[in-house]
Amino acid sequence: MRIVAGTYRSRVIQAVEGNSTRPTLAKIKEAIFSRIGPYFDGGVMLDLFAGSGNMGFEAISRGIDSVVFCDSGYKAIQTISANAAALQVKEQCRIIKSDYEVLLKQLIKAQESFDFIYIDPPYRKQRIHEILTLIDAHDLLKENGNVVCESLKEDSFAESYGNLYQVKNVNYGITKITYYKRYFMRTAIYTGSFDPLTIGHISIVKRASALFDELYVVILNNSAKQPLFTSEERYQLAQKSLNKFSNVKVVRYDGLTLDFARQVNACALIRGIRSGIDYEYEQLQALCNRHIDAKLETIFLMSEPEYAFISSSAVKEFASYHQSLDGLVSDCVKEALIQKFK
Repeated sequence: MRIVAGTYRSRVIQAVEGNSTRPTLAKIKEAIFSRIGPYFDGGVMLDLFAGSGNMGFEAISRGIDSVVFCDSGYKAIQTISANAAALQVKEQCRIIKSDYEVLLKQLIKAQESFDFIYIDPPYRKQRIHEILTLIDAHDLLKENGNVVCESLKEDSFAESYGNLYQVKNVNYGITKITYYKRYFMRTAIYTGSFDPLTIGHISIVKRASALFDELYVVILNNSAKQPLFTSEERYQLAQKSLNKFSNVKVVRYDGLTLDFARQVNACALIRGIRSGIDYEYEQLQALCNRHIDAKLETIFLMSEPEYAFISSSAVKEFASYHQSLDGLVSDCVKEALIQKFK
């Protein structure tokens, strides 16, 4: 085997004697590093089921600072040590003869974390699901770090394990390579009675959805108001009006806003501001919310000037007098209002 690229390009590394390990093919190795690198500006790697250390030494050659090599086989550990000595990179290597479960427990206890983790267990004995769950639950992978799993092409894995999100999987003959990246979804909520949803609301949704990975539009019931539309009607109208935004979810909720924010792990509450009066009211609400939950930020988005006069109340009044609703609401809301005020 040879190093493909980097400082030690074309240098030969030994394979483990016998059939106990399965080296990653050169074309697969190049494809993996081309996707996640191809070069690194430092960082730490964990090479589980390391075999000869093929992947870890390639990472060192491409700029990784250090690698933890783990294998339970005596011959594998001997081979990794010999390869490290031949490349003169022993100071960049921690070579550990251990069962992977024991090592993971030790790493968790030591609160270690990695920029890149490669998982290549024996195909017929793989427990990649459990390993990925452990990695996420115990923060073994740093934010924006990569996990790459090598398995049989028939194997399938979840789209996500906590904050590990599958970004791609590729088959090479009998082998499947599955890529995960760790990042934290930035989730916001935008609450209101939306009785009905207006063009002004839709403008706020459009702008907020561009700022966050995920936005919940939460249909609430305002006990101080008698709604024109039922909760189900408002939900259906919002769904139809907002279906073009792929990262927006419309939900109904009867509890406290802060409780819902905790349920979806939201980091921000979106509020639309049309005037100074809106600001004074929303500022007090934001201070109350912060007193209860300091982790939830309130973000004020100023209404665009052309929408500043639009409110749900004004729209209902226009509709009650059979005035034009063009430019005030979506087509489905317009039709629903016309039906209500026949």
